[in-house]
Amino acid sequence: MNNKPKILCVDDDPAILKTLEMLLVPNGYEVIKASSGEEAIKKILEERVDLIIMDVKMPGMDGLETCRRIKEDDQYQHLPVVLITGLTAKEERVKGIEAGAEDFISKPFDAAEILARVKMLLKAKNLQERRIGELLIEMGFITEEQLQQALLLAKEQKIKVGEALSSMGALDKDRIYWALSTQLNMNYIELAPDMIDPELVKQFPIEVLERLLCLPLYETAGEINFAIADPTDYKIVKEIKRLRPLKSVQLHLALPEKISKILGSIKETLYQAQEAEPGFPLEKEFIPSSVKKSKKAATKENFLYYWEELKDFFLSIAAGQVCYLVKNSTEIRLFSLKNSVYESICTYPEEAYSFIQDRLKESSYHFQSNKQDLFYFHLQSGEQKSIFCLHQVFALGGDFLQITKIPEFSKEELISRDAQIPHLLKNFQELVGEYRRIFWGSNDSLLLKECLYYIFSTMMETPEFPPPIFGEEEFALYFPKSLQLLIEEASLAKLLDSFKDLSPSILFLELSAVKRNEFLPKISAHNFKHISLYHPYSSSEEMKKAMPEMSCLNKAGYKFLFFQPHEIISL
Repeated sequence: MNNKPKILCVDDDPAILKTLEMLLVPNGYEVIKASSGEEAIKKILEERVDLIIMDVKMPGMDGLETCRRIKEDDQYQHLPVVLITGLTAKEERVKGIEAGAEDFISKPFDAAEILARVKMLLKAKNLQERRIGELLIEMGFITEEQLQQALLLAKEQKIKVGEALSSMGALDKDRIYWALSTQLNMNYIELAPDMIDPELVKQFPIEVLERLLCLPLYETAGEINFAIADPTDYKIVKEIKRLRPLKSVQLHLALPEKISKILGSIKETLYQAQEAEPGFPLEKEFIPSSVKKSKKAATKENFLYYWEELKDFFLSIAAGQVCYLVKNSTEIRLFSLKNSVYESICTYPEEAYSFIQDRLKESSYHFQSNKQDLFYFHLQSGEQKSIFCLHQVFALGGDFLQITKIPEFSKEELISRDAQIPHLLKNFQELVGEYRRIFWGSNDSLLLKECLYYIFSTMMETPEFPPPIFGEEEFALYFPKSLQLLIEEASLAKLLDSFKDLSPSILFLELSAVKRNEFLPKISAHNFKHISLYHPYSSSEEMKKAMPEMSCLNKAGYKFLFFQPHEIISL
């Protein structure tokens, strides 16, 4: 039997895979290789893997998304993931932490560093289960030989050592969980139905309690106590604490089978009550009590939980992804695109809709806009922050919200997008450095703004304040270190008044939404370090034809440039 630790190495570069193999194999590790994120997922399903070393940048499913998917799977989330990043790729490391990675290594590789990190992570992975096993030996429940057999079985079958001991018949689950509770300094309780208050349980969405494998035990004015099956899963613990965000949450260990049995009994009682309730539409899928039009279940604490769950989902979706929050007369459903089909992700009671709307409005940017159904809002959890576009549509019998995650600007992505981009950026830098006033025409406004933001961010003497100002008609990309505004006449006037006494800043402004002749004198009166004005034109010829109408720009000393991908034309 081969008991060498198996390391899954994932990289689209065969040379990197060969380098890792030549380093790890002589040091007692077995190497499995994959050239993509998709192949890595397949290997994890097929083979026993102890640790994963994976490059961040790969075509198709990149390392961050692959890591995220592994950590979202209950069966494989325990696998340590080491991501390969650039030497100074701070942004990649932040995103890697958010995706669940345990550690990072940089290119070029340091052999001693890789071996030390692999050894440390494998040791940490096995340490907790080994400690629980040693505690069981100390209590006289099992022998050292049984523990060694259980550790091997757990590794082969990709299960926990407690499950291995139980399947071997060496120990019953009550004693295993008692040992685990001692190790974790928790109370272990032997659940019985008469310990549970069904009315307290009904205050929570049953499907959420089933997914988290937890059960509310009792509640006081300041705290609530839950039985939990897996206190080692930090994501589950985090979600349970959100069930009562306004109170202190105490956790107690209990057998998962007993939690499931009690929840099943309460669920059956609720299901029978639904069948007996006149006029209530019965669905194949169980509808928790919170979906009923019962004000008793519609508590503010439940609404807070729903909002936190929605916020986590919005932050987790990919840039550019669209999801829908749909309300009808009885419920709210969240839909997201999966395998080219929109699927229902979760359901909430209709009474929570106003609460969710209020939370979205609190996070929204309010603009004096003619588009009354269009909002932008930001969400943040820890260091993770994202910007979203929200379209609200009202319909007879209900309404829905279309929510799109706006991509964030990335210098690394811009530079690596095309071999000609670095040369193009050099041209931008020379022109912006030479001319303080530029009027841009372009048929690719997004790439123009990306290039200008890249240059502006390098021009700032201090990164904090005042930041580059981007006045735009709509947000297609999030520029994190700028003052990004939806610009119209009233907001432009207010902006200029606000900045008249500040130190010189940089201004980019889309002119198609404002009266050019009225506002150009006001813009020129301010001591901006640089001003770039923009108007969409399909070609340089079209821009030339319009130039006679812009004599005020000539008088103000503006340089006329037309930008198209890979080329800047002076007019």
